[in-house]
Amino acid sequence: MPKLELLCLDPVHLCMTFEYGTYRRRTKASTTLRAIMNKFNAVDFVSPNGYKSRPFNGIMAVDFDHVTKARREQILSSGMAKARAESILAALDPTKPWKCERDVIEAIAALACCYTDDVDKTIPGPNRSGRQILYTACAPARLQWYFNNIRARHSLPADKVVLLPAGTTSNEALHAEVRAWFRETQQMHKSTLQIKLQVLHLAKLVSHHAAMYRPCLRQVSSNCVLARSAVSSPWRKPRCWTRFAAGSCKADLPLNRRRKYEASLVKGSALKRPATKRPAAKQPPTGGHRTPFNRKRVSKCRIMGRKKV
Repeated sequence: MPKLELLCLDPVHLCMTFEYGTYRRRTKASTTLRAIMNKFNAVDFVSPNGYKSRPFNGIMAVDFDHVTKARREQILSSGMAKARAESILAALDPTKPWKCERDVIEAIAALACCYTDDVDKTIPGPNRSGRQILYTACAPARLQWYFNNIRARHSLPADKVVLLPAGTTSNEALHAEVRAWFRETQQMHKSTLQIKLQVLHLAKLVSHHAAMYRPCLRQVSSNCVLARSAVSSPWRKPRCWTRFAAGSCKADLPLNRRRKYEASLVKGSALKRPATKRPAAKQPPTGGHRTPFNRKRVSKCRIMGRKKV
């Protein structure tokens, strides 16, 4: 990766791991934690230069001072005063990015103080309590990986920042969507796969393009936006379409020609006898094909007083 400038730690996965303790159900504690971690994806468009700094590369971690260490220990002990913890969470603004590591640690310590029952639950998978997981997330090096999200977003133009997703959620959602597209597909030609991927790519662009010009559409699922966008015709009057269709001819699709060629190759190879299959050698005539059913069987048992021959 010659153009890789920095690596960022996904802030959403900490919230997902924390919710394993409640069987992936949202609680007040998990909602507050999501608001805390969302500040790593926030962007200050008014003064972006205040958040630009040297990206963290893994070897620049600096240990905390004694005050920050004391705040971090309050995550394990819930030693923060209840009034102070409630005031910190009440003043939390998820739309503003974090400025320093101490603010993050104080917010998580306030979370551990206000929701002791939720953070004391053992989370399956890591087999540790939520308090210990939050304490580990506030390590000096790990916080710097989180702060790389803020540094990266403030180093990009504003028109590109709005297109960035939160962590790796969009990549994982795209993988789930692709699996849903091909769930019932057993096999297909390579050219058919390319045609289908191009159609799906166009469908994603249509829905995203509509949502960019109408921000309220971001609250609607992409399937509904795509359906409404596909139904609306670009031709204002039917005669305009009739005039366009009359002067056009059938499009020449390169992938369609390639698909027919691939289908002919598959069909031709299916008719050929495999090389390993040799014709059976002719057996000398033995008076017909002998099977267990047409061979005479001599039995010494007597059935109903008669001897079977």
